[in-house]
Amino acid sequence: MPDEYSSQGPTGNADKQSAPLAPSPSSEQQSVMREGRKSDASQRQQETKELAREIHWVEKATMWSQIGLGVIAIVALIIYHSQLTAMKEQLDVMRDQLELADRPWLKVVNAKPLNGLNFIKDGNRISGEANFIVVAKNIGKSVAINVAIHAPLINADAAEDLRRKAAKTCSGPITSPYRPVTVFPDDDTGNSLLALGVEEFVPSDIKSPTVPMSLAPFLAPKDSKLISQSVVGCITYTYPSSRFVHHSEFNFGLAFEETIPTNKKLDPATAMMFEHSKAPHIASYFVLGQDIPNEKLRIENFSSDIDAN
Repeated sequence: MPDEYSSQGPTGNADKQSAPLAPSPSSEQQSVMREGRKSDASQRQQETKELAREIHWVEKATMWSQIGLGVIAIVALIIYHSQLTAMKEQLDVMRDQLELADRPWLKVVNAKPLNGLNFIKDGNRISGEANFIVVAKNIGKSVAINVAIHAPLINADAAEDLRRKAAKTCSGPITSPYRPVTVFPDDDTGNSLLALGVEEFVPSDIKSPTVPMSLAPFLAPKDSKLISQSVVGCITYTYPSSRFVHHSEFNFGLAFEETIPTNKKLDPATAMMFEHSKAPHIASYFVLGQDIPNEKLRIENFSSDIDAN
């Protein structure tokens, strides 16, 4: 039986009784909650799409800006290249003008024979030899170095032959048997440049040209072979500020002084030719195999304004 002073019920203490449960939401409340969650999800999906769209446009804008910058860079590169090319051309012109004004220029001013024209027979061949001192002057404004000469002796009847052989002489490698020299401005080579002229002949291959009487040797034996002798040459040189080999061409013909022999009686026709010619007679053709002493050998038609670079 319970105590009248007791506050507990017949089943035990009050602190041991269970707490009352929260009431369950109604179906209407659950429907509202579901709709709210759907609305939040739809809003987040829409925001995601908007963000993706914005990122897409940012990527496109970045791409087109990069393309634009690339086009600008290409245009700038083309303009820069054009300016650089124009500047280079101007510098080349200025350098060429400065080089032309400051460089050395060699001009052949004189030539003199050393030992006449001599022929040496070797079997069925005959070699003609003539040596010359060639003088070149530096008319430029700087020093010329490695100055050398190449000057073969040739048999040429026409000016075209001389030009062709001169071009061939100066286009090939230049070799000199002597040590090259140095020439300062307003100075010349003196006796330093020796041209060794040698040409080989086969008499049976030579056809004597039709020679004007005034140019042929009056004392030439009958049926002798007549040849003309010329020297075509090239002076080559360099200078410190240039990497190229420069050259100056020259050429001259040979002639000899023919006098009336004192120990030989002349036939009337030959005597008449000597009588009508200005003494002494200058012959521009030589008899193959007949030596000419140095005191009678002459240089004619000297030219040094053919070509230079």
